Amino acid sequence: MHKYENWSREIKNLYDLKPDLIIYFTGSSIVELSRQNVDLSRRAVMYDMPGLSFREYLQVSGIYQSRIYSLEEVLNDHEEMAIELSSNIKPLQYFTSYLEHGYYPFFLESLPLFSVRLKQVVQLVLESDLASAEAGPVQKVSKIALLLQIIAESAPFTPNITKLAERSGLDRNTLLRYLHHLERAELTASL
Repeated sequence: MHKYENWSREIKNLYDLKPDLIIYFTGSSIVELSRQNVDLSRRAVMYDMPGLSFREYLQVSGIYQSRIYSLEEVLNDHEEMAIELSSNIKPLQYFTSYLEHGYYPFFLESLPLFSVRLKQVVQLVLESDLASAEAGPVQKVSKIALLLQIIAESAPFTPNITKLAERSGLDRNTLLRYLHHLERAELTASL
């Protein structure tokens, strides 16, 4: 949907023409959806669908079924909850697996192909979403990919803009712009 030219304007016009019409739409480009959100801000409610929480991972994997606790319950009854949960499951036993492949549900399709699938999605974001955000040729995409690789190989990553610019062969302003694009595409996150 996000690749369809003027999609947000057409949805806006539909909302204006048919106020009783309920429209559901989806898109995979966070960068493009956030860019178009301005046109729809008074007419549509936008949701971001993050990856699986550890509780959701345990549930969809068939490991453990837990109810959802409210923040108030967690704050007030955390000791009882911990005792109850630890009598039913040893969560640390599954936590490494969650960190390795549990955030994205690709593991449900095929665990051996999880990294292949994840690489395909990252490549799609780089070549499609970020290329359109940068409105530039493929060499820019390869520079953004190199930057992402440098960051990924530097875990835990402590940003040093000067060293990062040197390693990636980018000037400071371009580097900062690319870092911004990577964060908007949710390939990186600043803390």
